[in-house]
Amino acid sequence: MLYFRGEVIIYLVYLAALVVRLALDLAFLGPAAFSISSAPLSGASLYSAMATDVLLTFGVGLLLGRAARLAIRYGRTSRGEEQVQVARTAA
Repeated sequence: MLYFRGEVIIYLVYLAALVVRLALDLAFLGPAAFSISSAPLSGASLYSAMATDVLLTFGVGLLLGRAARLAIRYGRTSRGEEQVQVARTAA
């Protein structure tokens, strides 16, 4: 089993961006944020949607990068090219 330090922060960034996105949608659009409609967006709501989409994209990039790094390291370990260091715990 491989463990990467700092893995929790990636999930927290993604979840925080998702919560911000939902909160801004609800604040600017009201209950219509959760319905499918083609209502035009105001300038402020459009900019907030773009900003939170950038945050979500950043979070997804972190998640995909971590998964790719884990898959590469797992492949190297399986082929014997890399050894997993076992952390020693204080007794």
